Amino acid sequence: MASPKALRRVLADLTEDLARDELEDIMRELLSRKLSKIIDSTNALDEEGLAWLFALAEFHASKSAAPRIAEHVLRPEETTKLVARLKTEAANQRAAKAAAKAEREAAKAQNDG
Repeated sequence: MASPKALRRVLADLTEDLARDELEDIMRELLSRKLSKIIDSTNALDEEGLAWLFALAEFHASKSAAPRIAEHVLRPEETTKLVARLKTEAANQRAAKAAAKAEREAAKAQNDG
């Protein structure tokens, strides 16, 4: 399998002469083929599964995309609690990593000093 760098180079070569609108049309067509499969998969989810799907999408989305996901008509109410839970867990993990790093640095400073 080709490396990601090689694939990016090939894509850049292929799309170099395409106008932005043409490229967007091609991408939309490719995504629309997969979108129907994604929609069918979400229809098979129960309420909790759908809530988790939206929570993960919203949690990992950019700052501009997250509010749009939060306003989606299919988004269950329970999703808000799940997103808050994910954010809390992520903050706790960052705090634990920072504390461990500070502890290592203090131990190193003590050993060096």
